[in-house]
Amino acid sequence: NWREEHGWYGVGPRTANEPVYDNWQLGWVGGCMTTQALLFAGNEVSRARAWRNLDNILMQSQADSGFFWGMSDGRRWYSDEFSNPDSRLVLTRKVADALYFFFKQFDLFKKQGKTIPEQWEKATARQADALVKLWKRYGQFGQFVDVQTGELVIGATTSAAAAPAALALASRYFHNQYYLATAEAAASLFYKRDVAAGITNGGPGDALQAPDSESAGALLESFVVLYETTRDRKWLRAAEDMAHQFATWVVSYDYTFPPASTFARLGMQTTGAVWANVQNRHAAPAICTSSGESLLRLFRATGNRFYLDLLRDIAHGIPQYLSHAGRTIPAK
Repeated sequence: NWREEHGWYGVGPRTANEPVYDNWQLGWVGGCMTTQALLFAGNEVSRARAWRNLDNILMQSQADSGFFWGMSDGRRWYSDEFSNPDSRLVLTRKVADALYFFFKQFDLFKKQGKTIPEQWEKATARQADALVKLWKRYGQFGQFVDVQTGELVIGATTSAAAAPAALALASRYFHNQYYLATAEAAASLFYKRDVAAGITNGGPGDALQAPDSESAGALLESFVVLYETTRDRKWLRAAEDMAHQFATWVVSYDYTFPPASTFARLGMQTTGAVWANVQNRHAAPAICTSSGESLLRLFRATGNRFYLDLLRDIAHGIPQYLSHAGRTIPAK
């Protein structure tokens, strides 16, 4: 959903009266995440667009606090508070997602022979510093912060589950141990408070603080990245615990759809679909905005085929939901 006039990828296809959250979002369902795959496996056009997408985000959407705005329609920046887009809330899940994918794409660009602009690096460092400052001040990342001041507005939750992974990558990129120290402290809190309780929440921007699979998947990614960064086996154990919890969100059987339904006629198989959250109460193909590669890396680290089989179930379920000329899936 490339928006040429703005130089970024929209969340959805353009509509006549589209809401602001269908145009551009920082993390969660858009922004800096969608370009990762296009940059990795796309052609010259998609790679050029990925570069332009990042440049516009990094150079235009950063607020005074160092955090980035969560949404835009190309004319102005908006809050992540759907009912009041003129407020200044930003979802910390989006902040964490964006920072993590900034560094993943920096790495890809370098492998493709590109030089990362110094201004991009300064912008990501300011974002990492803002997360560290938030942690030092409140001892948590919360769920929503004031994008201009960096103050915590709504606390608790596992919304920023990807933040430890993001800060670990920041520590590698900038050779800054303060980022890694914050990453480990935050990951320890998430483990003791959320994993031990069996509930991760606050990930989706539309599900308030309902328990969800997205924060579970992001926290698994953080534990795996921390293990790869530090080689401390406590993070490997944490990743295994989180993987077992995440597995409870994955459908393990093929649902029997009503015979006259579209999915029954198409022979859809639900094994590997992932439940979104307890508010929306639906399962969908794949992990929301995550490839699940952490399961592959966890398998390689442990040799436990459970993680590989789980990822295989998820991945193999995806293609059947793609509509194409030989197998059209009607919209309704």
